[in-house]
Amino acid sequence: MNELRKAINAVSEHALVLAEHDRKVFRITGVDALDLLHRISTNDLLNRPADQSITTVFCNEKGRVIESAEILCRGGDLTGGDLTGGDLRGPDLRGPDLTGSDLTGSELFMTCSAAGSEALLRWIDKFTITEDIHLIDVSDVFSTHCLIGPQAIQRVTTILLLAGHFWHGRFGSLPCLRILSPKETPPESLGALIGIPVVESGRTYEFLRVLHSVPLFGHEIVDAFNPYEVGLIDAISFTKGCYIGQEVIARLDTYKKVQRQLRMLWSDSSGMPQPGTPVVVAGEHAGILTSSTSGLGRVIVLAVLRSDAIQGHEVFRINDFPYVVNEVSPPPYSLIFQRDAE
Repeated sequence: MNELRKAINAVSEHALVLAEHDRKVFRITGVDALDLLHRISTNDLLNRPADQSITTVFCNEKGRVIESAEILCRGGDLTGGDLTGGDLRGPDLRGPDLTGSDLTGSELFMTCSAAGSEALLRWIDKFTITEDIHLIDVSDVFSTHCLIGPQAIQRVTTILLLAGHFWHGRFGSLPCLRILSPKETPPESLGALIGIPVVESGRTYEFLRVLHSVPLFGHEIVDAFNPYEVGLIDAISFTKGCYIGQEVIARLDTYKKVQRQLRMLWSDSSGMPQPGTPVVVAGEHAGILTSSTSGLGRVIVLAVLRSDAIQGHEVFRINDFPYVVNEVSPPPYSLIFQRDAE
């Protein structure tokens, strides 16, 4: 059976362990680390639920997106003084080996896209004055996976047996369990212990990313858009204090000024449209395509569309081919991927 078909069956019917591709993993230490990240990004990192990954967005002063990141908090009080170290940006790490794969005690991790990591680190450094915060790139020793599907949450007790740790989070429009595990742990063992398939393919990851509206740096996450416009509203806290870009983002919400929204569209088009291609409805410009992929006889795209164009329209045109806009979560797998579309 086609690998994409197996993946769709697993995601729609039971569960799937999906390797996250082109991700950076940072171990974060320093007594001021969590407080600083809280002050310069959109979400509330200080009042977090236990064992839950928090998606937060780093915006510029105009409220435009620089990068989004997952903050993974494990253990007790991560604002205390037990997360200290020397100059962790250099190769000479004094004290304990913080680049190792042991997961012990209270720890703080951050994951983001590999492509956006340099921009994100520069932005954090811009606001680091006297704060004690250190970021260690441990991408060579840790990997991240997502457990997604209707039975994913039921697998929690079994995952506790794995050589890694998990956090409740989201994979775009789907709830998920995010798994952080040492790279020496064979990927297939993650699925073998819980009896579900593991997908390591980059192509399948990209297909599922677009299908479930997961924004990506360089595509949806660019400084042309604000968090509302690329599906990151759940990464914004409306009760925390100030952060970079907060005034603009709050004004957009208060005065209902959000004019564009991220949508997934699908088609049986024979061509693959490229990012930047205009999206048209009723002969008028409706938005811009940001990501595209294909498989199982379908072309799946993400596009940022005008809010007023979405109202009352189900079919848009890209390169003169009709595309159906999706408005439900999770997407209607059986409708989009009919069995004859292999």
